[in-house]
Amino acid sequence: FCYGKNKPSVERFVKELNRLKTKNIIVAADDKDILMALKYAASLSKSNVHIVESNNVISLISMVMNISKELDITNTLESVMNSLNDIRFCGIARAVRNTTTENGKKVNKNDFFTIYNGKIILSDKNIETLIINSIKKLVKEESLITIYKGIPAKKDKNLNLIPKLKKSFPDYEFEEYYGGQYQYNYYITFE
Repeated sequence: FCYGKNKPSVERFVKELNRLKTKNIIVAADDKDILMALKYAASLSKSNVHIVESNNVISLISMVMNISKELDITNTLESVMNSLNDIRFCGIARAVRNTTTENGKKVNKNDFFTIYNGKIILSDKNIETLIINSIKKLVKEESLITIYKGIPAKKDKNLNLIPKLKKSFPDYEFEEYYGGQYQYNYYITFE
């Protein structure tokens, strides 16, 4: 379930887990702040709860894509764990303060920046320019690039990315979805 900005209580987790009325449940947490509450709730649940720990929602998308109804819970869990990092991705966000990257590049407050593998790799005042430069830097042999629009990007109503990206990268297929993430304007995946 989605909980928004307010972290759910152990009681709420137990209620949601028991509501499912199934023997085995795989729960995926994309936020380490809720992990302890989730683990405690799993111990109180009537079901066998298996927790998949992740630090980002993209790995959970990868996980869901690899779930098979053909497998038992043990093999499903093994498949899920092996697929967590199958999708390469970056996040685009806006700086809330001035900062300096590991390689000494300055990122000014309100500039946009790209995070890849936990590190800021690019920044720019213009989000379109940053997205194009990020794709240029990160795309390899993939054929599909997916844009997941976050809550901060809702304000960018005039920003119609897909036609511009198709023009800049005619050899790639693009898809765009609303992801609803709070911290990142966009996630960009490479598959």
